[in-house]
Amino acid sequence: MIRRRSQTTLLAAAMAVTAGFAATTQASLSPTGPGESLVFSDEFADNANNWSNVGSTATISTDPGSTGQSVWYPTTAGSGAVSSSVTLPTSIDIANGPIAVYFRVRVDKVNGSNNSRFSASLYEESPDNGFAQWIPIPGGGVSVLKWRKSDGTVGVSSITAISGYPDTSTFQDFRLVFTNNGDGSATVEAFQYDTPSSQYVSKGSTSVMDLDGGLFNQVVIQSDNGDATGRAYFDSVQVTQVPEPATIGLFSLGAFFLLARNNNFNH
Repeated sequence: MIRRRSQTTLLAAAMAVTAGFAATTQASLSPTGPGESLVFSDEFADNANNWSNVGSTATISTDPGSTGQSVWYPTTAGSGAVSSSVTLPTSIDIANGPIAVYFRVRVDKVNGSNNSRFSASLYEESPDNGFAQWIPIPGGGVSVLKWRKSDGTVGVSSITAISGYPDTSTFQDFRLVFTNNGDGSATVEAFQYDTPSSQYVSKGSTSVMDLDGGLFNQVVIQSDNGDATGRAYFDSVQVTQVPEPATIGLFSLGAFFLLARNNNFNH
């Protein structure tokens, strides 16, 4: 009986690993996909993760709007492009599986040419410093996928506009996914969460990013105010990775040896 309970516990632990720690998904973000392993998560209850510029051009505090959420936002409305960066707990190798950046945002200005733009970017670690960035634009403006290679070359790809914000107090969920193409480049795809269908809907993709080392270790968020009153407010940021089948196989193999060892120990 003791051996059987121990085997069950180990098997459950192995299943939790291969399932990608699904139970740790942030409650405030729309559900992530199956098998995704949580690498980084911040709901901006404080600045424990040491985002840059907080206390100067950026603030982490209770939403000055009516949502009551704890959010990141520019300290001064109308201050133009304000960004903060954070270093991930560990560098993520895209060779080990697709990487996703989730972010949840509301804006002050939802329509017109002076809407509150925002973006999220994932950077390769130094010295490569290549990055990909998604700039969703509320109010029906064309969304933009932007990339920069390590040699400084910058390119821009226009993609499908995001769905309009119904009002200024509604948060929207977005996902930016990086998938290794195996030839030194990656496919970068942008998604917006669709509440009626309970899934992320693709808004477009591009395949021009120079991976260089392929190790990513930094996320940057930005609010680019359209006018003197516009700001974007980030409620949550999350980074995940989907292990490749070979990686999952290693976890499963490790679990097998743990079970075998436990079996021998209890005989």
